[in-house]
Amino acid sequence: MGSLGAGGNWGYSVEYSPDLLSDKLVLDKTIFTRFTNSVQGSNLVMDTNAQNSDDYLICDSNTQTLYCDADGNASEVKVAFVELIGVNSLISSDFSII
Repeated sequence: MGSLGAGGNWGYSVEYSPDLLSDKLVLDKTIFTRFTNSVQGSNLVMDTNAQNSDDYLICDSNTQTLYCDADGNASEVKVAFVELIGVNSLISSDFSII
């Protein structure tokens, strides 16, 4: 991944609703360099850590925190970048890459 981390990329999303088709979590491809056009289903895991080598986004439903795992396999430290208040699940179509 690009320059995610070091405290500069943390944000809060308090009004995001996956039930609204127009609501998207927008990721900047210059920071999230693993994604060029879209997030694939295999890139997102609902767990506390990456499970496979392409699990770059981790949504912890217990803490409602979305993490980035740059190598997708939990050997590097995951970086929290958004707290999803009231969101307990996500799917790949909830994301947009710009």
